[in-house]
Amino acid sequence: MGKAEGKIYGVIALIFIGLMVGACATESPTEPAPPSPSYDFSIAAHIFPGASVVVLADSTGNPIDTSRAEVYINDSPLLYIYGKYVSYSIFYRAGSTYNLKVIVDSDTITASVTTPDLDSLRITQPPESTSFAPGTAIPVSWIYYGSIGTGKAFVVMDYEIPDTTTYISGPLDGTTTSDTIPPEATSLEGRARISVMGGDLVTIPGLRDPDTTDKIDGSYIAAYTLDEVYVEIGGGR
Repeated sequence: MGKAEGKIYGVIALIFIGLMVGACATESPTEPAPPSPSYDFSIAAHIFPGASVVVLADSTGNPIDTSRAEVYINDSPLLYIYGKYVSYSIFYRAGSTYNLKVIVDSDTITASVTTPDLDSLRITQPPESTSFAPGTAIPVSWIYYGSIGTGKAFVVMDYEIPDTTTYISGPLDGTTTSDTIPPEATSLEGRARISVMGGDLVTIPGLRDPDTTDKIDGSYIAAYTLDEVYVEIGGGR
């Protein structure tokens, strides 16, 4: 796995926690209470081409030191490396099922996701190395190779310098093959990456620490194929 791939896997894992926390915050108060295990973190499990990455984070999306945890996908253990659990032997394949198990102290959390019959996708717009003026909306389009079915897509934009992510779309229906990055996400000058991911995401029920009234939402397991292009905003760096 290259440096660019490693960066996006870690970045997206944390951003998605924030996205999912926001989405879950609108849950109806009449919804049945979730199970009450004794942990107070969220789980972001990603299966991408070339690697699997699992991050455990607090309710604000910041990673927590949980090196004492055991993390498995399809019964294969992931290694704890710099705050993330990683495997380079478990990665995205079309039409496959991935079973997650996280063990922390006496708690065991399980979840699974099945990928659609989607082999890959390719970004068709914008072309690689296209230049844009700062504050320009950027149309993004892509095509699927295989069937995404009822799966979802996401579009992400992040800069190399400063190392910051300025845009991540909400879940896009699988029938959607375009999106627009808004002008406020392109206000900085520099080299930026646009990534499109297609696959599926399954949420894990809200986690609750029995010693508090805080509910920690935002846990999920996701399996995606992806493509990316680099563009220049302004004069570049």
